[in-house]
Amino acid sequence: MFTDFGISEADWNATPQSVKAVIVALQHQARLPEIRFSAYEQKLSALEAKDAEIESLKTDVAALRERLGQNSTNSSRPPSSDPPQTGRPSRREPSGKKGTVNLTSLRDRTD
Repeated sequence: MFTDFGISEADWNATPQSVKAVIVALQHQARLPEIRFSAYEQKLSALEAKDAEIESLKTDVAALRERLGQNSTNSSRPPSSDPPQTGRPSRREPSGKKGTVNLTSLRDRTD
């Protein structure tokens, strides 16, 4: 430790204890920024990795949403692959003859 400052072992042993304590404290204070910088670099690296993962997941979610929105009208999928009740208009005509009035509904109406 004392050799970092260019102090010989004999001089270090001759140095009063109070001065040694100050030198050791100063040495710790001098190393704190280096330690903090190293910790900040590690945190920054972890955050950058998480940012990259988030961007990758956003891309995956967008692709999945696009696939989820597909049905037989906007893709090459067959109509049988559509989920039930997709809201497609029916091509069938309602049962009964055209132009007739439903008497049951007229009977239930009150004027």
